[in-house]
Amino acid sequence: MASRHELQGAFASLADILRDGFDPSAEQDLRERWLGMTVYHALVARRREWLSLARDCDAYAPVIAQLGAAATALQTACDLQQTLTALELGKAAIALVEGVLDTDPCGGGTD
Repeated sequence: MASRHELQGAFASLADILRDGFDPSAEQDLRERWLGMTVYHALVARRREWLSLARDCDAYAPVIAQLGAAATALQTACDLQQTLTALELGKAAIALVEGVLDTDPCGGGTD
């Protein structure tokens, strides 16, 4: 069973990597994609549905794993192609979080 706290932590870790890893001297396409993912992350982070998610839910575990994989990929990318691939993983992981917020797979909670 995974917790809402773990989900939020993994999501916040991705935000830290996006914030700290941005390279303003990178080529334009990479900067645009990086900033686009940062904006997407911020939009999902501000959703009200975070407050109503259940404390524990099995559906969070694969999302947490994907967030972790994306974070690792971004941290370890050592060339343009790896970074672009990592950004796609990150975008997909954020979409999974968005799906959890949209569907509330464990029926929510008030705690």
